[in-house]
Amino acid sequence: MKKHQWLYELIIYLLALLFLYTAFSKLIDMRHFFRAIHNQPFPRSVDPVLTVGVPLIEIIAGISLLRIKLRKFGLYLSMILMLAFTIYVGLAVFHVFKRVPCGCAGVFQAMSWPTHLIFNLLFLGMAIAGLIIESKEANSKSSALKKAAI
Repeated sequence: MKKHQWLYELIIYLLALLFLYTAFSKLIDMRHFFRAIHNQPFPRSVDPVLTVGVPLIEIIAGISLLRIKLRKFGLYLSMILMLAFTIYVGLAVFHVFKRVPCGCAGVFQAMSWPTHLIFNLLFLGMAIAGLIIESKEANSKSSALKKAAI
């Protein structure tokens, strides 16, 4: 992984920064985030779950990425989150919802929906790339152990 180490580390820290920033921006202004969630095209009964659950899962993803032993889990969680967010934004971009919901996260409110889709696709790609690099590292370690055993 040495030749890709810098890329791997960059991916890890950018994903962690993204999730921790968005989680804490939601928690700092929880009332605004709850109103934003309430404006989404979901049943009202899930509003409290999403209001607490989304930032909590983002914090878990961010912290997992920063902990070496939890990094692979953090990458999988990042990929799942970014896939879910990307699908949601894609549905907004392609006008699947009767009305376009408002954004929910700090500085990202200023992004247009198409820009947000590109941003999400970029971070989804980063999570996948991180998993690929992680997998190649695990395979090379496994090969080295097999060779050492022979």
